[in-house]
Amino acid sequence: MSTNGTVALSMNELISALPLCGYSEIASQILNDATLVENEEEEQRFIREVEQLLHQKGYLDVTRESLLVPGLENLIHLLVQSREKVRCVNMKKRHVLLLHRVHDSKTLVQHVKGNEHSFSFHDSQKGFFNLLGRFFASNTRRKKPEDILPMEINSKLFDELHTSQPEVLLEAIQDEKVPSTMRLFL
Repeated sequence: MSTNGTVALSMNELISALPLCGYSEIASQILNDATLVENEEEEQRFIREVEQLLHQKGYLDVTRESLLVPGLENLIHLLVQSREKVRCVNMKKRHVLLLHRVHDSKTLVQHVKGNEHSFSFHDSQKGFFNLLGRFFASNTRRKKPEDILPMEINSKLFDELHTSQPEVLLEAIQDEKVPSTMRLFL
C-alpha cells in the first residue's frame, strides 16, 4: 500500500481485519464493547458477512496467510503497534481524529465519522496546524504556525494532563504564571 490516498473501512470491516492480522483479543474487545453480537453463532455469522464485504472491496487475497492484501495488513499492524498516539475529538461534529506516529516523517491519520474509519498518511515534517485546523473547522488564518511557540512535554506530564480534573486544568489556564503556549494547549 502506498502512503498516498485513503483507505476507508467500516467499524465492522476493521473488527474483521484485526484477527486476520493476529489481533483477535483487540477485535473481541471492540466487538463486546459495541455489543454487535450476543453469542458465538452470531459472531461467526458477523465474521463471514464482513469478510464478504472486504472481498467485494478488493481487500482479501486468499493466497496470503492473513487473507488480507499486503497494504491493508501493513496498515493494521501500524495501527495497532504504534506507541505514540494522539486523540482529538470534535464534539460539534462528533468526529474523532487519531494520530498514530509511525516514525519521524510519517503519521498514520485515522478519521472516525460514525461507523466509518478512514486512514491516510501525513507528512509529519509539514506539521499538524492545517490538519487540525481542518478537523476542528477553525479559521487557520488567525495565527500562522510561526506565530505559535513550539512546546514539548514528556509522556508522564501528558498522561497526567489527560487524567486531570477539569477544574485543575481550568485553574492552570487562568494562571498567568503558566506559559502562554501551555495555557493555549490546555
